[in-house]
Amino acid sequence: FSATYPLIKAISPETKVSVSFQFDLMKREGILESNFEEAGPVQAFGPLLDVIGLSLYPCLTYARPIDVPVSYLNSVLATSQPLAVFETGWPSQLGDTNHQTTYLQWLEQHEFSDRLELLVWASTTDTAVYISPPEGPACPAEVNTWLGGLGLWTMEAEPKPAGHTWQAM
Repeated sequence: FSATYPLIKAISPETKVSVSFQFDLMKREGILESNFEEAGPVQAFGPLLDVIGLSLYPCLTYARPIDVPVSYLNSVLATSQPLAVFETGWPSQLGDTNHQTTYLQWLEQHEFSDRLELLVWASTTDTAVYISPPEGPACPAEVNTWLGGLGLWTMEAEPKPAGHTWQAM
């Protein structure tokens, strides 16, 4: 990375270079400082990050988006650098697509949304039917069990309510 960064800048000085940090895992493992930029994995890149990039899946910890505390991203808000969410999503399940819409509204209304330079939803279309566990986080540890339900459109190419919310954002 340290060898590639100056090469990228030499060819395209305006290109923003970054990596994606799995925020939820860092938070759960206790390796976040009060300021995200001070966390060990972020510090390892030194001044070579033009944007703080996040992979953000609060569903790994919370059952519903309304359970995600407003303070969830406080360590990111303490940073001085621009922010990007390179990957996020919340699975919907058969018959219940409201959590995706609520999560998008949470993202949009959160204080950090004003600082986002990029927001990428992980999947546009469902690839499988998802049924969440009756208790615990909405996204259990086995990614293949919930990944197929991240789409904002159904497998039949019909928009879910969150698809309309995404388009309005």
